Amino acid sequence: MKKYLLILFVTIIAITTISAQTKASAAWQLIADQNATVVGNVVGEPATGFGGIAVKDYSGKSLSGPLSTSQASWNVAANWPVNNTDDTQSNIVYVDFVVSPKAGNDLKVDSVYAWLGGGGTGNMRANLYFGGTDTSLATLTKLNTAGVLFLKQASQLTGAGRAAEDTSVAYKVGVTVKNGQKFRFRIYPWYKSATASATRYLVTQNIMIKGTTSAAVAVEQVNGLPSAYNLEQNYPNPFNPSTKISFSIPQTGFTRLVVYNLLGKEVAQLVNRNLNAGNYTFEFDAHNLPSGLYLYSLSSGNYSVTKKMLLMK
Repeated sequence: MKKYLLILFVTIIAITTISAQTKASAAWQLIADQNATVVGNVVGEPATGFGGIAVKDYSGKSLSGPLSTSQASWNVAANWPVNNTDDTQSNIVYVDFVVSPKAGNDLKVDSVYAWLGGGGTGNMRANLYFGGTDTSLATLTKLNTAGVLFLKQASQLTGAGRAAEDTSVAYKVGVTVKNGQKFRFRIYPWYKSATASATRYLVTQNIMIKGTTSAAVAVEQVNGLPSAYNLEQNYPNPFNPSTKISFSIPQTGFTRLVVYNLLGKEVAQLVNRNLNAGNYTFEFDAHNLPSGLYLYSLSSGNYSVTKKMLLMK
């Protein structure tokens, strides 16, 4: 009886420790440089342009709202997408803003904010995406699902006719970025025109990614090491939107704990590294996934097992 009480006590302490959250954010002012200012247990990478796109100082008219006369604009002489469709993920021109939790932390991204404008053509557009639930950041999710963002030029951003929604946007995200992973906010600019324009700009300022961080792993190790491999049923099950997955490994080794949908597509990678022998509990947050049946698979050494779990929203 004392043994089980001790296990319960250690589990409660572990869960309490995990639940402690710290506010975190990364902000790119993009006036003096491309670096990020961070708050909390996160690391922000410098803003970076791809596909020949580069940042330069922008001197425009005196603008109202958050855009100022000294802001970052991204321009390139060629390769700008022209007459593109709404889906621009395949294009090579984009700007990246990347943040990651410090070692030993998970980051839950609550929201992203951006102040945007355009220049060089009155037909500037943009689509916004985020990624962060897979290690490679290959899977991106569109933010502006209500439609294309129209980027007004500097001359259009002043006066009574200025539309605030064309210059500042905010989106709820609600994804958890695990320890060792990164969160990416990406802007794809393009313009719809029958002819090319000599100069084209994406104007950006005050990009911000906000959320909270918490301890990455709850490790329960009581009265020695486990004697066998074991993957427990997740709890609670069914769940909404998060659940805990516990397992035991008797030997130190490379361990993977991965979640798949019924089509076999990997939707979350909870563990992908060497672990010491012991008992572990990891939390799976399915806030951004649809209801349905999912598979979670544990592999360590020569041991491999898969179980089912049900997400009901």
